[in-house]
Amino acid sequence: MKVLNMSKFFDFFYDYISPFSYIAFYEAERVAERTGATIKLRPMFLGAVLRATENASPAFNATKSKYLMDDLQRVSAHHGLTLIPNPHFPMMDTRPLLRATIALQGDVALQRKLVHAAFAAVWNNTAGVNVSDWEQLDPVLAAAGLDVAAIHSAAASEEAEMQFRANTDEAIKHGAFGAPSIIVNGDLYFGHDRLDYVERALNA
Repeated sequence: MKVLNMSKFFDFFYDYISPFSYIAFYEAERVAERTGATIKLRPMFLGAVLRATENASPAFNATKSKYLMDDLQRVSAHHGLTLIPNPHFPMMDTRPLLRATIALQGDVALQRKLVHAAFAAVWNNTAGVNVSDWEQLDPVLAAAGLDVAAIHSAAASEEAEMQFRANTDEAIKHGAFGAPSIIVNGDLYFGHDRLDYVERALNA
């Protein structure tokens, strides 16, 4: 494994509601390990990005949605992941989880633990967890060894809310129109299928 180079990094803008962010996150971890780069996790509100860029989620288009779910199975299998369609998608509010993730940015290991648990709750849980409902989400977080009360407190943090808004605004300024959006040296790479280009840019 390469030693992390803090001066070599990429920004990973994402929302837990995005299934392609789920796939991209795990591949991004592999890219970071291979290149020695640091992932800067930048939780953003995908809904605000879509509105600001007049972009529509394919989840609300019947034809695109059918293709999306079929393609997600192919893509997740290609990356060695299991993806279980969430029955509450896309009508879930992931903002509390995203704010909690931001609030934990001072503890990389703990933050990464929450990210893994959150993505698994949304996209790899046979119970079909509605992450808008703490009563459904809390047992998943507890099973991952996370302090549920601390996560609730982090999600309510005013500082995290301000950073959450700033992340979303910055993503839009970089030209993001969906998730995941990855920035390397000021350049935007959109989608899980652009991580090979991200890796090339990091190695350049």
